[in-house]
Amino acid sequence: MRSTGGRPDLMDTESGTMMLRVRPAGLAPIPWSGARTLLALLRRQFGSPVLEQAMAPHRALLSLVLRGLEPELTRQERERATFASANFAGNLPNPHLRTESIGEAWAGCIFDVLKGIEATIAFPDAVRLDAESVGLIRPLLRRAGLAGRLQFLVGIDGSWEPQSCYERVRLAVLNQECGAFAALACTDVITTSTVAKVDEPEPVYDPLDDRLEESAWNDPTAIDRNARAARAAYGAYGLAEGLEFASRVLEIDPEGGHAAEMHTIAGVCAKISEFPE
Repeated sequence: MRSTGGRPDLMDTESGTMMLRVRPAGLAPIPWSGARTLLALLRRQFGSPVLEQAMAPHRALLSLVLRGLEPELTRQERERATFASANFAGNLPNPHLRTESIGEAWAGCIFDVLKGIEATIAFPDAVRLDAESVGLIRPLLRRAGLAGRLQFLVGIDGSWEPQSCYERVRLAVLNQECGAFAALACTDVITTSTVAKVDEPEPVYDPLDDRLEESAWNDPTAIDRNARAARAAYGAYGLAEGLEFASRVLEIDPEGGHAAEMHTIAGVCAKISEFPE
């Protein structure tokens, strides 16, 4: 692990290594936001046919996040997606909701595209990255192997202070993962003491991403949309995000038609996840 006084320059123009800079759009609590951005970058780089081939074995699970896939699913894929969703599993006795299955689907898709290519996935501002996407680094490295061609560059603003429970969860997961990453030659963690002002690139969105959570977060008065976002985030195992949206709906409309479902989502998310005080 090394430390620098400003934001690191993440563009490698000399080695010929492909650099994929993942900057999630905005500050909305969007599950798998980093993974969605990375998928959009891969589609831009390699084209839709390559992406569709890589997604094919994983469409059922990825459709929990990329709802644009839903019309294309077969009956068997629809059934698998239904039973894999936390909206189903969370209603079972003693539910144990974990992101591993959907994370493996993301990792399988991404690695199939990048297999055999010298590539670095850079998270320039990792404190803004959702916990689910941080968790993708391990399964991707497991597929690539320590001597593989895939590397990661993680930039952390050491002066950033979380302002909400959701942000504390993100930071806790990031710190936990970086403790392991720092020992790996294929992962470079850069902690910055100050953040230089840089021009933010335009957000990159994949056409399969309906951007429901972002749209809902930007309009807190849209109760039905925020309830759908809570249901979608929870279904995709975005537990911190599901809690954030469900709590918002309950705060704005505590006695409304969504109250019972939102209490269930918030309760399961809070119970299963470890939320720092």
